[in-house]
Amino acid sequence: MTRMFARARNVLTLVLAGVFMASGTAFGGNNPDAKKTSLHIGSGAIVFDVFAPFSGPDARYGAHSIPSAEAGAFGINRSGGVLGHKFTITQTDSRGDPADAVPVLNQVIATTTNLGAVLGPTSDEGVATIPILQRDGIPTFAQAPIVQLDHLQSKWIFQILAPDATAGIAMAYVAAKIHHWTKAALMFNSEAGAQSLTGPVTKAFKKMGGQIVTSVTLTPDQASYRTEILKLLSAHPQVIFTEPDAQTAATLWSEMQQIHGLTIPVIGSGPTTGDDYYQAVTSALGSKTALGKFLISITFSTKYTKATPFFLADLNRWKAGSDPLLNHVNYWDSINVIALAMLHAHSVNPDKWVPAVRWVTNDLKGTPVYNFQDGRRLMAKGKHITYIGTKGSMYFNKYGTVTTNFESVHFDGNGGLKTLNEISARSLTKY
Repeated sequence: MTRMFARARNVLTLVLAGVFMASGTAFGGNNPDAKKTSLHIGSGAIVFDVFAPFSGPDARYGAHSIPSAEAGAFGINRSGGVLGHKFTITQTDSRGDPADAVPVLNQVIATTTNLGAVLGPTSDEGVATIPILQRDGIPTFAQAPIVQLDHLQSKWIFQILAPDATAGIAMAYVAAKIHHWTKAALMFNSEAGAQSLTGPVTKAFKKMGGQIVTSVTLTPDQASYRTEILKLLSAHPQVIFTEPDAQTAATLWSEMQQIHGLTIPVIGSGPTTGDDYYQAVTSALGSKTALGKFLISITFSTKYTKATPFFLADLNRWKAGSDPLLNHVNYWDSINVIALAMLHAHSVNPDKWVPAVRWVTNDLKGTPVYNFQDGRRLMAKGKHITYIGTKGSMYFNKYGTVTTNFESVHFDGNGGLKTLNEISARSLTKY
């Protein structure tokens, strides 16, 4: 039954995408964005809705996003707000499912007073929901770096994660160029976000001289993955590329330990760096050190930038003792960029401040700033600025996408992440 449901949901995703294409909201270079926003900002607080899975296999996406959004709003409000407005964060559960996400998003747009922007969607529901956001002219700071959106050109949509294609290339780069493995297996969840990595990983690994010897799809949260493990082992890979959710990984790797031992290196994508992933897998394995011995994770560079102390200060003022390892930083940066764009435009009307986003982020000759307060101070003096975020540059290319460096990391025995290798964006471009 679970397999039938997964197949049905994948079909539904494709059907929804087809409907949007037929209705004139196809992805590509000629997207018919709304010429003007459908939003109206009156008096009172401006609302930013975190639209992400808060339940289901990818509930961590929402849980990890809320603290950085709240910290961003806290920092803005602590500084007096923007043009007489305070910022408020709300959350909406997309469940990570296009069928659920579409009507829920429409309801958010129709019923949220003073909606200023949507912080989301994620990869799970991005294909189905981003055309709606374009249609209604909703400023959107998405964490949906899936291949279907790589060449989306939209006035309203900003992608604040590097594309999955780039993350996939980084995974292949670590396997082929750093460890010199030539035979790999794919073992990814059936969820859309995970499946979007398989193409880029495969193409890049082959271009680097590698061979994909088998591909295994995991239906999330099954009681056993013995059949899938035996299929993988029969192909004799030197390395496994993967992205399972935490509960699936706990079952998968505990069974692998019983059947074969944890002797094949595994390269996982960003979600495998989560505390939830570490806790679930180490509990299943009965060891706090085993995971770090076979799993290498690829994530955007977490080296502290000059912005990081300001993020940590806002985070801990918002909620003392918050652990930054549990939180994505992307929405703290997004909130700061939005607030600075509003100041530059002298308006909270999205028709006016959205075009100012690149003025805040893309002026390479502007004075670097790492928080809202310094940006506001310099702008008041008539200075040009360039916002540098917690992951470095926030430069948005013509597709509204940021590009970041990556690093390979692994868990130590205490659940902390230790950097193994830095991977520059430049080193990945030719692949």
